[in-house]
Amino acid sequence: MNRAYESKSKVEDTIYITNPNNVKGLEFPFVICLTGTINDSYRYRNILYTMLTRSFLQSYLLVQNPKGWY
Repeated sequence: MNRAYESKSKVEDTIYITNPNNVKGLEFPFVICLTGTINDSYRYRNILYTMLTRSFLQSYLLVQNPKGWY
C-alpha cells in the first residue's frame, strides 16, 4: 500500500491511496472512490468528478449507508 498523500511518490504494483487534491492531472488504470454520502454541493460534485475521471480503464464509486458499503 502506497500512502501517496504522505510519500508523494508512485510505487509499481501497489495500491495508491491519496486525496482529491493530489490527483489533479494524473491518470490511473483503475480508481476506487470511497465516500460517506452523496450531496449536491458544487464543491463536492467537482471533487467527485475529478476523482472519477482519473481512470483510463474503469472507475468504482463506493457509497456508505447505515448498513455498510454498496
